[in-house]
Amino acid sequence: MFHKKRTINSCYSLFIRFVKKNMSFECSQELIDDYEKLLEIDNGYDVIIYAGEDENVKEFHAHSLILCVRSQYFRAAFSNE
Repeated sequence: MFHKKRTINSCYSLFIRFVKKNMSFECSQELIDDYEKLLEIDNGYDVIIYAGEDENVKEFHAHSLILCVRSQYFRAAFSNE
């Protein structure tokens, strides 16, 4: 189990805010919309993260590629080494 202070959804939200703040080219809103859709649809994910203990466990669906791009922790966790 991964126990992190930030949930996967909050990581995606931080990424979306970063993109909105730092991207100035025309397709940025379309790209942001596509990333937001990843949170809304429940398919295509390849990672399930369980957070919490006992009856307070929450399941988060995520995309390993995005996790690895955004986090050194996940790059190490998913590496073959």
